[in-house]
Amino acid sequence: MMSTRIFPSSSRIASLSRTARLPPALSARRLPTITQRSASTQPPSPSPSHEKAEEQGHPKPKRPYSQLQKSVFALYRRAYRLIRTKPEETQFHFLLYLRHAFKHPSQGGSIGRRDFSAIEHLLRRGERMVDQVFAEKGVKDVHLPGGTTATKVVDGAMVINVHWALKNNLDADPLIQEQALNVIRNLAAVDEVDIEMTVQKIGLERLLDLLERVIWERSGGRGAVWGSRGEDGSVLVLVQAAHVLVNLATGNRGVRMAVLQRANLLDAILFFMNHPKEEIRVAGVWCASNLTYRLQPAYGHGERADPTDDDVGIEAVKRLRAFDIELRIRDLLQKEEALNVRDRAKVLLTTFEDAT
Repeated sequence: MMSTRIFPSSSRIASLSRTARLPPALSARRLPTITQRSASTQPPSPSPSHEKAEEQGHPKPKRPYSQLQKSVFALYRRAYRLIRTKPEETQFHFLLYLRHAFKHPSQGGSIGRRDFSAIEHLLRRGERMVDQVFAEKGVKDVHLPGGTTATKVVDGAMVINVHWALKNNLDADPLIQEQALNVIRNLAAVDEVDIEMTVQKIGLERLLDLLERVIWERSGGRGAVWGSRGEDGSVLVLVQAAHVLVNLATGNRGVRMAVLQRANLLDAILFFMNHPKEEIRVAGVWCASNLTYRLQPAYGHGERADPTDDDVGIEAVKRLRAFDIELRIRDLLQKEEALNVRDRAKVLLTTFEDAT
């Protein structure tokens, strides 16, 4: 018995190969028409709410979300609304940080429907992050020694840089750690106000703890990943850590005293002075110079806001001597080949001799 013909002979389908046959179990009545088949292959048009969500950076929902995920997305939307209240020139920085911090599915994130640990982590830190980063005021009053107050604009880039640097300093990759330390170095590289702002954002004790840990980890040559300049990754990290300490040593009285009270950091200065890399050696000498400077400007900075803190300079000389820094300076004057290191050591030795 011949199978039922589906299409009329005048149809263009008749020109197809005669070997094409319907499966025996498939009845003609169940086969969709050409119109139905083409309609079924077309994707459904997105609803206006989905289009609006896409414009705001949210992913188009493909399946029902759990209640935990909805809570995460609610935080995401809250942060997004706060971004819209920022100055236009800073909104881009905040938006990039928002998408990176939440690892949103639209950005290739890993929040799956069953990834409850990641979702709970976002919920725990999300409220704090939204309040600290996205609800941050645009202007801060910085209180300087002597009762003076300086008003400084905190732009989006600075807030983002601080949080990015703190997060990535915990990364095991030395090249990422180098970049994060470089961010902190640049934030505190201009004057005391910048150092004060950086310390306020990060926390002085937290920053010093971070430096101690990084220097200890990298001083043993851990993480020998070669950088773009063919250098050991640990050495690149130490270069940035040394420069961060140089900048902190130019801070106000409280910052300098906090550094002097850290035996590990004073030991790190001696370690820097003995390092085979010239850039690290000269940074070690600059650390000691900036800590002992009193009335003169420190390296790369203008006059101090409080030029009367002689007690800090005298205390610095005493503590650095206890760590044999003066002996190392004299040794550098005799054996150091790099003129940059030797000249700086000569000036530093004069400071030690004048303090006796």
